[in-house]
Amino acid sequence: MAAAMMVRFYVLNNFPDEYAATLDEVLADMASAVKAGDVERRLRGPVAHSGFVRLTG
Repeated sequence: MAAAMMVRFYVLNNFPDEYAATLDEVLADMASAVKAGDVERRLRGPVAHSGFVRLTG
């Protein structure tokens, strides 16, 4: 929870208001999906990958 608060503080102090408002909506939707346990149902397609994979050669 502390990390989320730090991100919100950074966003609100370093990005335009419109971006911060949009980010609030996205994060709220993500939190709702996690709490409801239906993240996969809300995705618009299959998971691209799972786990940690180095993205550079």
